[in-house]
Amino acid sequence: MKWVKTSRSKKYIKQQKAEIEQKNFELQETIDELTRVKVSWKAKAFTFILAIVLFVLVDLVLEVVLPLLPKNNFLLTLGVKMLIIFSLRPVENAIEHYLLKKVMKKRPTLKTAS
Repeated sequence: MKWVKTSRSKKYIKQQKAEIEQKNFELQETIDELTRVKVSWKAKAFTFILAIVLFVLVDLVLEVVLPLLPKNNFLLTLGVKMLIIFSLRPVENAIEHYLLKKVMKKRPTLKTAS
């Protein structure tokens, strides 16, 4: 009779262990997703600040260069600003990738007992 109780206890413990490991996996997935979202927001903020700085710098540089160019330079100004706008997405992706690598290196890894 004692052997049956021990066998049931072992089965119960194994079942509980499997449930705990599954919950740990689900929690780690949630933590990873939250980390990706946080990093994405940081990358967007950095990119937004960079965009503002670039637009201000472009206006300053073009103000100095404009007297040297022909009078009809609206298209040049528009072209330079469009170039900045289209380059922001790859810059954001690079910043996000860098920050994510940095965070993942610091993150402790979950060890599963076998």
